[in-house]
Amino acid sequence: MHALGPRSSVALVATLAACPVLAGCGDDDRREVRLARVAPAEAGDCGLATDGRAVRVAALGDFAVSEATARFVPADGPDVVIDQFPPDTRVFEVTVLGPGAVPRTTGRSAVVALDDLPDGSAVPILMAPPRGLCPTGSMTAARRNPLVARAGPGVLVAGGIDTDGEAVASVELYRPATGDFVEVSDRTYASGPQGLVGASLTELDDGRVALAGGTDQAFALFDPGPAAFSSALFLPTRRAFHAAAPLPDGRLLLAGGCGDVDTSGACEPGTALADTAIVDVDTGEQTPGPALSGPRVGGRAIIEDDGRVLIVGGTDGAGAAVTRADRIDPIGGAASEGLAEVAGVPVRLASGLTLVAFGGDASAQVFSVPPGDAAGTQLGPPSTARPGVALAAVDDGAVLAVGGSTDGPLAALFEPVTGEFVPLDLAAAEDVPRVGLRAVRLDDGAVLLLGGSDSDGEAVRRAFVYRHDLTNEFSSRLQAVVADPALSFALSPSNPARVRRVNASADAPAHVRLEGADGLENRVDSYVVAGGPGFVDVALEARAAVDAGGLAVLFGFSSGQDYMAALLQAGAPAQIRRVAGGQSEQVCSGGPTVEVANLVDAAVRVDVRADRARLFLGADELLDCDLGDAAPRGLVGAGVFGDADAVVRLERLTADR
Repeated sequence: MHALGPRSSVALVATLAACPVLAGCGDDDRREVRLARVAPAEAGDCGLATDGRAVRVAALGDFAVSEATARFVPADGPDVVIDQFPPDTRVFEVTVLGPGAVPRTTGRSAVVALDDLPDGSAVPILMAPPRGLCPTGSMTAARRNPLVARAGPGVLVAGGIDTDGEAVASVELYRPATGDFVEVSDRTYASGPQGLVGASLTELDDGRVALAGGTDQAFALFDPGPAAFSSALFLPTRRAFHAAAPLPDGRLLLAGGCGDVDTSGACEPGTALADTAIVDVDTGEQTPGPALSGPRVGGRAIIEDDGRVLIVGGTDGAGAAVTRADRIDPIGGAASEGLAEVAGVPVRLASGLTLVAFGGDASAQVFSVPPGDAAGTQLGPPSTARPGVALAAVDDGAVLAVGGSTDGPLAALFEPVTGEFVPLDLAAAEDVPRVGLRAVRLDDGAVLLLGGSDSDGEAVRRAFVYRHDLTNEFSSRLQAVVADPALSFALSPSNPARVRRVNASADAPAHVRLEGADGLENRVDSYVVAGGPGFVDVALEARAAVDAGGLAVLFGFSSGQDYMAALLQAGAPAQIRRVAGGQSEQVCSGGPTVEVANLVDAAVRVDVRADRARLFLGADELLDCDLGDAAPRGLVGAGVFGDADAVVRLERLTADR
C-alpha cells in the first residue's frame, strides 16, 4: 500500500489499482478506480468524521475480503492504494476509525462490475455514522405523503401534498451518486387540481416504474434509463387509493380502491371497490382479476414466495379500518382467502415472512404472515403505537421503523427472531418528520427518508439517509450466535408460531427452537435464514440439538420455494435435496445411517464448491455429492423436518466464503 497520484481536496478518496490477473500488474494492465465521498450541499460535515485516525478500505466479492488501512487526514487525502486486488470485486466498503479504533463513519458502494468501469472511474460512497443519519439534498418540492418507488439506482418521487395543502403535480428523481433530487416532469397525465391524489407508483420487474390511476383513468411508465415517462395509456375505469403490485408475468395488479374522488381528495361515498384488475403495461389491455373479500381503500400489497399477493391495511366502504388481510392468486384467478386479525403496513423479511405492523390510528399490534398460511400470528406484547410509520427492510435481515405519530423514540429496529421492535437512538433525529414520511432502501444498503410534515404541520423538502451495518450480499463471513443478541437478531423465521428464540436456562443455552408440522415428508417444515451474505461457494456450519425429527441445513436460499438443504435424521442416511418452484427432489443420499447419539449435540458442516457439496457430521464425512449444476447463490439457514413432534434447538450458524 502506498500513495499514488495527486492529493484530492475531497474529504475521503481511495485509489485502488485493479489488475486483470492476480499474478503481476503491468502498466498496460493497470486500472485505477477512485472511491469518492458523496457530499450533498446540505450534508455539511456529516459523515466526514473530523476526529478520524485511520481509514479502512475493503474490496468484497465471492472471495475472502481484501483490505487496506491508511492514516486518515480529513482535509487533504489520503490516497489509499490496494494493488492487485481481486478483479471480480463487486462491492467497496469504507470505514473511518476514530480514537480507540471505533468506527466513526461508514459507507459502501452499490454493486459494481470492474470490467465495465473505465480507467479513472469514480465510485461514489455515501458516508454516515453507523446506525445514524446524514442529510442529503433536499427535494425540489415540499411533499407530505408522496408516492415513492425504486427506479434503477435511484428513487422516483411523485405527488404528495405541499405546504399550502395543494396536490403536487411534479415528479422528481433522487440520484444516490450525487445525493440530490432532479425534476423529471413538471406534470404527468393528471389533469385536475387533485393531481396524483390516489395514484400508485410501482417498480416493475424489468426496472420500469408504473404510475397508475388516481383521479384520472390513465397510467404511464417511467424508464430510469432516459429518466423519462412514456405517453399515457388509458384505463377503462377510474381507480384511486388502490393497492398495486408487479406480477411475475410482467403485468400490473390494481386491487380495491374507489371509483371516484371528491374535490377534497377523498373517495366519494359509495364508490369503494372490492374487485381487482390486471393491466398489460405495454398494451394497456385490462382484464378482471380475482375478487377481494370486501371493499378495501388504501390497502398495500406484497408478492409472496409462491406468486400470490397479500393485501393488507386500508379502510372499508364506511371508513372503518379493515382488520383482515386478503390473499389472492392473480395468475390462477382464485378469489381471496380472508385472513382475520391482520392490519398495518407490510414489509417482506429475508425468510419470505411478511411483517405487518401498526395499523389504524392507535394500534401497537404487530403481526407476521407466513407465505401460504391461513392466518397471521400476533407477535409478543404490543409495541409503541406508530400509526403512519415508514418501514424498510435492511440488508442484514432487520427492519427499520421510522416515524409514526408517537411520542416515543423516532426510530426502532425490528429483530425478526425475537419478534420485537428495539428503540434506535438516532443523532439529528429532531429534524426528521414523524408524519407523512417515506422510507426506501437504496442499492448501497442505505435507507432514504424523505417527505412528511414538521411539528407545525408544514410539508417539508428535507431528506436523509440512514446508514445501517455494512453487512451485504458480498460480506465474506456470517456469524449468528443465539446466545449473543448482537449476533442473532438477523435470523429471520419462516413462521414465528413454530420458530422462536429461547433464553438460556439451567438446562440449555440460548437457542432458536424450531418445531415441525404434519404432512411435509422430506420437506423443511420450519426454518430460520440469516439475512445478509448471499453465498455461491460456502463453508457452512450449524451447531444444534435434535430432540425429534431431523435437522436441515439450508444453502442457496432465495425463497421458501427455492433452496437446497442437507438433511440428517436418526435412523436414516443423510441426503441433499433441491427445492425449485416449490417442488422437492433428492439430489443424492448415502453414507452411514445417522445415529441418535450424534444428533444430541450436532456439529454439522456443509462445504459447497461449484457443483459439489460435502456434508460432515462432526469429523465424519457423510456425503460427497455431485449437485449436477452449480449451487445457486443464496442465503443460508437451518430448519427442522419430520412431523408435528419434530424439534430442533439451533445454537449457532456460521458461514465463510
